[in-house]
Amino acid sequence: MAKYISDKTIRLFVEVNQYLNFSQKDYLQLQKVYEALLQQVYEICNQKEVSEEEIDQLFRSHYKNLQSFLLDSNGKEIFKKYRESPDVLEIKCAEYTSEFQMRLLGIYLSKVKQPVLDIGCGQQANLFHFLRKNDIVVYGLDRNVQNLNNKIYQVDWLEYTYVPDTWGTVISHMAFSNHFMHHHLRPDGDYEKYATKYMEILKSLKIGGSFIYAPGL
Repeated sequence: MAKYISDKTIRLFVEVNQYLNFSQKDYLQLQKVYEALLQQVYEICNQKEVSEEEIDQLFRSHYKNLQSFLLDSNGKEIFKKYRESPDVLEIKCAEYTSEFQMRLLGIYLSKVKQPVLDIGCGQQANLFHFLRKNDIVVYGLDRNVQNLNNKIYQVDWLEYTYVPDTWGTVISHMAFSNHFMHHHLRPDGDYEKYATKYMEILKSLKIGGSFIYAPGL
């Protein structure tokens, strides 16, 4: 139960702000937060009497725990705009049609080198499914992807291990470069981690392979 709730909570955080980043360690930490909450709820429910003050204190404490979790996992800088304006717009990650992505990235079915890896393929994995329908050997990575199969992995692409000399083409639309630039511009950004991952992705390409991404850096 705690794992389900914590995974769902992180998914909601990311839907509000796509630039929030959570490691596997963060997932486990939030799970512990919810395990503690569920234990407290269980204990309160077993009391003969429960005051409104106890319930209020329980959820105030949980709210503070969530605040601490977000600050520990993502730092203070990314939340400054929320303090300045509570009504700040959500920073969502949009889903794009496969046709639009093909045109934008300049990908031609007759020329694409296989196998293909789509980094940040999106919840619906539109481009992945389009390429697969056209007999392209393709794999996808996304932390929020739905309808998993043996070629789509629910994983944070920043934590994924890219094996050298594996891919004919690596694609990333609005995932790699957006997050790289975001961290490059943030005062507390972890841009070195993204630069290291960039080199790892390049080394994962076969000879003559391509890393196609947009927007450009």
